[in-house]
Amino acid sequence: SKAPLFAVKDHAILGLTLQADWSAVNGPTAAASKGAITTAGASAAATISPRVDGRFADCAFRPVEIEFPRLQTDGPFAGHRRLTLMTHCGAGDVSEDVDRRRLLMDYTVHKAFQQLDGAGLDVRLARVSYVDAAGSELHTELAFLQERHHDACERCGWVRAADSVDDRTPDPATREAADLLDRFVSGTRSGREPIACQDAATSAYFLPWDWDLSDVVADDPNYPSRAFAFDAFLGSTIPPVGTRIQAWHITRRDAAMRKVITESPLDPIGRERLMAWYDLYMKTLKCFLGFK
Repeated sequence: SKAPLFAVKDHAILGLTLQADWSAVNGPTAAASKGAITTAGASAAATISPRVDGRFADCAFRPVEIEFPRLQTDGPFAGHRRLTLMTHCGAGDVSEDVDRRRLLMDYTVHKAFQQLDGAGLDVRLARVSYVDAAGSELHTELAFLQERHHDACERCGWVRAADSVDDRTPDPATREAADLLDRFVSGTRSGREPIACQDAATSAYFLPWDWDLSDVVADDPNYPSRAFAFDAFLGSTIPPVGTRIQAWHITRRDAAMRKVITESPLDPIGRERLMAWYDLYMKTLKCFLGFK
C-alpha cells in the first residue's frame, strides 16, 4: 500500500482524531458530514460518510468512508484520496469488551492474510478520538483503517477495481485463492463476493476481503461443525488443481500467520478463541495435503 500510512510490519497503533457531526453520521438518516481527520499534528479536511449495509445498520459508531477533497500529496495521508475506517460498532446489545474483541479479530485476520503475498486489504490499527463539530470529545476506541479496493488492485499490479466482470475473462488462480480463503474463514461459501480487479486487457482478477468473525467471537461458536463442510469440500472427488496449489500456499505461511495472531493486541480470551479457529482450519488443510 501507499506509504507511509500502511507501511508498518507490526501492530503499531496510529493515534487519530476524527471530527464530524456524529449525530448525522450515526443517526437514523445516516447522513454524510463535513469534518476533519488529524494525526501527529497533521490535519486534513474530509467528508465522513457512514456504512449502513448489513451488520453495520444498528451501530452507535458506524464504519465510515473518509474522502479528502483531493488526492493527498504529502503528510501522513499522502497517496490517498479515500480511506475506510472500521469501527468498534457499539450496537448496545453486547459489551464493549466483545465489540473490541470482534474488531481486533477482524483486524488480526486481515493482518495475518497479508502474509499470503498480497491477499486481501492492507490495514492499520488506530486509536480514534471521535470529536463533534463543536470540538467536544464523545468517545475514544480502537478501530482500523482499511485500504480502498482501487488501491489494493493497484498494489497487486492491476489497473483498478473493476466496475463489472461481465465482459472480462476471470483469472482462475486468483478466483480459486479467494474462494479457498472464504471457505477457510467460514467453512462454506459465505456469499460475499471478492474484490474484482481489472488489467489493461480483458481479464479480471480477484482479492478476498470481507471476513465475518461473529461466530468465532461467540461463547458457543458453530465454526467447529462447519469445519466438516470445509473438509468435505477439500475431499470432494475431483478438487480443482488450483485448490491444492492454493492450500499449499496457505500452509507454507502458517508460521508467519500464527506469529501475527500470537502478537495481536487481542485480549487473552479473544486470542485463545481466534487461535482455536485457526488451528482447526489449518489442521484441516494440512490433513487434505497429507501432512503428518
